[in-house]
Amino acid sequence: MIAALLRRSLVDLWDNAVSCFGLNIAVLSLAALFLYPISLTYALSPVLFAPAMVVAVWFGLVALAATAELVSQVAARADINVSSMRPDWLFCLVLAFTLVGLGGAAMLLLLGADAGSAQGVARAVGGGWLILVVLELAVLSPAFALDRAAALPRRLAELAGIVLRYPLACFTILALSMLAMTATVGLLPGPAGAAYLYLRSGRMMRVGLNAAGNPNPMTDAIHHERQRVANRTPRNLLQPWRTS
Repeated sequence: MIAALLRRSLVDLWDNAVSCFGLNIAVLSLAALFLYPISLTYALSPVLFAPAMVVAVWFGLVALAATAELVSQVAARADINVSSMRPDWLFCLVLAFTLVGLGGAAMLLLLGADAGSAQGVARAVGGGWLILVVLELAVLSPAFALDRAAALPRRLAELAGIVLRYPLACFTILALSMLAMTATVGLLPGPAGAAYLYLRSGRMMRVGLNAAGNPNPMTDAIHHERQRVANRTPRNLLQPWRTS
């Protein structure tokens, strides 16, 4: 599953490298302009910092979902549909409150951890695990934020279920995307490419979660991913006019 997702995402991003590069510049610039005033609230008052963090996380989830859908439309060579790029703001807001709460609990555990005691080690492990869960919930959220058909509680339950059912896959996708963004200073694949990978990953894992023990839907989804790039070899990527 992970190999199919990575290959399809890398091929699509390579085919649209110029567009993704420009979009990454825009995303990074807007993020810097938005996060700077948020960071100033910490020096003013902790009371202001907490709601500011919720707003920042909410904005980040909305931007992540919108960017993922935009890259998906660019990769599909489709006309840009702005309405489909608008995520469910209420879902993003509820998830933002959840992520900030879990993140705050993780920081309390880590700050209270004492390396010289068993309780301190347990606090450190618990805090680290919560931070990992927060990141995984955030990165897989675009697939659910862009889906307005299902009820909000169901989408939240499915998102949590994916993190619990596919912990290794979620961690692998998160780690690889962070490594790629760090190695390329966020330029390519950058946040736009990562958002596209998160969107595809969330949708495929959602298929597996809802299969209810039936492997056929998941197998068909993986086969579809592979078929789309079946003839795209490394030589073909460098020389697109060649079919093999």
